Amino acid sequence: MVKQLGTKKVSIMDVAKEAGVSITTVSRVVNRSGVVSKKTQENVLQVIEKLRYKPDISARLLASKQVGKILGIVSPYFEGIFGSYYFSEIMRGINSVSMKEELDTLFHLSGHFTSMELSNRLVFNPSFVQGVLLIDLDGDESKVKNLKEENLSFVVINHYLENLSVHCIGIDNRSAAINAVNYLIEIGHRRIAAITGNLSTQAGIGRLEGYKKSLIDHGFDVRDDYIVGNSFHPDDARKSMEALLNLPQHPTAVFVASDEMAQEAMDVIFERGLKVPDDISMIGFDDEPLAAKARIPLTTLQQPLFDMGKMAAELILDIIQKPDKTEETKILLPTQLIKRESCKSIG
Repeated sequence: MVKQLGTKKVSIMDVAKEAGVSITTVSRVVNRSGVVSKKTQENVLQVIEKLRYKPDISARLLASKQVGKILGIVSPYFEGIFGSYYFSEIMRGINSVSMKEELDTLFHLSGHFTSMELSNRLVFNPSFVQGVLLIDLDGDESKVKNLKEENLSFVVINHYLENLSVHCIGIDNRSAAINAVNYLIEIGHRRIAAITGNLSTQAGIGRLEGYKKSLIDHGFDVRDDYIVGNSFHPDDARKSMEALLNLPQHPTAVFVASDEMAQEAMDVIFERGLKVPDDISMIGFDDEPLAAKARIPLTTLQQPLFDMGKMAAELILDIIQKPDKTEETKILLPTQLIKRESCKSIG
């Protein structure tokens, strides 16, 4: 008669005891490995069914020696992440490698991925997952300082860590913003505003720094009232554009930290009875598919998100295959200014 184990989770030891066999025999039946007689196998399977035993997937993978085929992926949570062009393009790049190399991937979504969290969770235990890709750091570089001591091979994506000995691939946001504002100045604009992204992220900070540097290099004042926002959310872009239009002298051009935000800002301009680019020119960032199909096709900065994900996946595989590799790889990817109809020469 099968014993009732209440609410306690049934273990492999419980199955072995009830079936009257060793734990090794149960493991062989579960993983379909080794030699087990048909009678014993049927007995073990019957006990598994009656006890409703669910094998631990991590134990099964370890037993089947598939740990080298597991890649961990971590990303901080943000609203709309699964509909995000940014996120989907990075994942598409990673998947292009994982599918080719027949890798299984485990995805962990977190707002606070510390070294303790990564090492203590089974899915990112070094005995289970050989490599981890960290998508962005949400501005906190201290999160990776102790990861090397945890014996985890990892690559940081979309965050360039110049002063830390870690592998990373990032976007040159600062140079991208300089190029954008330089272009606006070249076509005659002098009153140029910025709607910034999240200034706790490297992307948000770099784009604002580039905006300021271009103005300073050209001898223009950096106006505090022309710098608005601190989020990549479209609703904040709307409020920021409204604030700019409420100024006694609104800007003739606006550099916006993302295409999605730029779309919202353009809607506000049209709602106010103004036009893009006749009254206000605009540059976005990302080159999302919607940028070219917008009501006014958007001038923007194209960043190689797919390539960044693909290169990160290839790099983590190289690190795994070369455990003695000590020199870190740091890659800073350039952007390209895509000129469309949202900017107009003035002067």
